[in-house]
Amino acid sequence: MLLPGELANLTNLNLKMTDRLNAVLAATDTNRRQSELSKFCKTSDVVLYGAGLTGKHILTNLLAHGIRPLFIADDTPAKQFTEIEGIKIVPLAHLETITQPYALVVTMLNPQMDFHRLSVSLNERGIRNVYSFIELSFLFPESLLPYFHFGSREDLLQDTNAIKQAFDLFTDQLSKDIFIKNLDFRITLDFAKIPLGDKDDYFPESVVQVPDQSVFFDCGAFNGDTVNAFIQKHPKFDKIYAFEPDAGNFNKLLQYCAGLNEEISERIFVYNFGLSAQHRFLKFNSLGNMASSIDDAGNEVIQTIHLDSFLPSFDGYNNSIFIKMDIEGEEPNALRGCEQLIRNKKPHLAISAYHNVDDLWRIPLYLHSLHSSYRFYLRQHGNDSMDLVLYAIAS
Repeated sequence: MLLPGELANLTNLNLKMTDRLNAVLAATDTNRRQSELSKFCKTSDVVLYGAGLTGKHILTNLLAHGIRPLFIADDTPAKQFTEIEGIKIVPLAHLETITQPYALVVTMLNPQMDFHRLSVSLNERGIRNVYSFIELSFLFPESLLPYFHFGSREDLLQDTNAIKQAFDLFTDQLSKDIFIKNLDFRITLDFAKIPLGDKDDYFPESVVQVPDQSVFFDCGAFNGDTVNAFIQKHPKFDKIYAFEPDAGNFNKLLQYCAGLNEEISERIFVYNFGLSAQHRFLKFNSLGNMASSIDDAGNEVIQTIHLDSFLPSFDGYNNSIFIKMDIEGEEPNALRGCEQLIRNKKPHLAISAYHNVDDLWRIPLYLHSLHSSYRFYLRQHGNDSMDLVLYAIAS
């Protein structure tokens, strides 16, 4: 029980957190960097850094707006001095020969990268005017937004009431701090404001304790990396159900499971399905990596199922259930597809909250509507606001 003085301190902390949130939502949007980047775009004094899928997507959109970049910088040997849409790919060092001012647009965003540190490092090499492609996307929102959790400031602020309601659900001050910093980052696009990832996994012991003989649902199992992390921490599990729709990833998952000893592997069940609100067949963009996702322009068709179809198997089951979801934007639909499982069994949940613009507040509000006693935590596992995970812990 909190003593009167401790309760007063906690109340003051919560009030300060609420004041910070209100200040972020009320801040005037004055983004000087975007104005500067816009000037570079008007004269096509732009270089893209990264010739991967995102780089190609950004290039296509720039060309559609009449902006023809000077070069694409990429240090991958096989790509150098080739071309994409007539734009030459050069080593990063080649940029030292460019004499006129230009904007370097970094076309990479992943949990391992820290854009702020990268930009400082590039500045030290004499490369100025470094921008993220996210900043560029806000100049062309009709074709480049939304992107993951990034959307227009105006659309975000339309959800102010829901944002404040979700903020009040979080249990600890760290979660509230991460929540505020992520919102501030999305509004200002100031990469210096976003906290560095803690590099943890989906089972932080400070948030969730998973007892022995638990069932683990791994939704978005990729190549078995999270299954492996779960086994290492909780070898006395009951069963693991792993779902991965991408054929290439699923084959890697099978190979991983085949390498386990029989006593462990006989408790693991894998499915080449996606998760959604219902059983259906959907177009899927199969990339053989962590970015594979349901996409109307996808190159394959997959079958999706819903987790409520497993509910009869748990009739009378009283042990702990843990559900992890990292399914590239399909989390809200998949959660609707396990509503009865959540209502009846109240599993612990670890849900990615950065794939859609409103996941950060809509998902906790939805889960709270199913069980008002859930305790909510937010943890930043990756850099640049990636691998942002919502934890709903059963009381």
